[in-house]
Amino acid sequence: MMLLLNVSFVLAAETFDSEAAEEEGYWYSRYNMGTLAMRSGLGETFMPDMQMMMQAMKMADADFDPMQKGMNYGDGDHPMAPMNPSLLQAVYKSGSPYYTQPIDINDFATQKWDLSTFDRALTGLATGQLMIKEIEWAKQFHVDEHFGKPTDNFGAQWRFIGSVLVMQSKMQAMHFLNKRDRFDLSDGGDYVMLWALSDLGNVLELDKLLYSE
Repeated sequence: MMLLLNVSFVLAAETFDSEAAEEEGYWYSRYNMGTLAMRSGLGETFMPDMQMMMQAMKMADADFDPMQKGMNYGDGDHPMAPMNPSLLQAVYKSGSPYYTQPIDINDFATQKWDLSTFDRALTGLATGQLMIKEIEWAKQFHVDEHFGKPTDNFGAQWRFIGSVLVMQSKMQAMHFLNKRDRFDLSDGGDYVMLWALSDLGNVLELDKLLYSE
């Protein structure tokens, strides 16, 4: 029995190569970003305009129909807004990623972090880094049609999430520009915010993201 276990461990170790490490890093990066940006509550939140959300869904899915219920229409692949998201318009300086209640994977409100651990100071480092992450990941949802095109019968949810990330970074930029006096820009925070605003501006100037339809 021990021999079989040892052989299994050796085989598993041999298959974890640079390609596997890159793939694992991809998913860690993606889920860490999504947890912070939409679930954690680690910052000042906002509720997106419903018309804006409907527009994002239509952009992600050619046959999306808000009058329909469920997924059983058209090609059967349609975006759905998450339940009770905590979209951030500014990020707090720090907080511990501990849950305080049982998690319902479909209800983002149950996935908020422990509010008692939050340092509620606003910094250019925290908000700027999240903006950069959101913008770069929004691009990833379009690269090489990895999640298809609006006319395809797969990937609608992830194309929609990519649009939400751009929308969220726009809200963060507006919040920062309107309330700059509330942000601590020390320790390189000013440079990080400049980087984030430049990255966002570049994306918003494009008719479409690279490698997308």
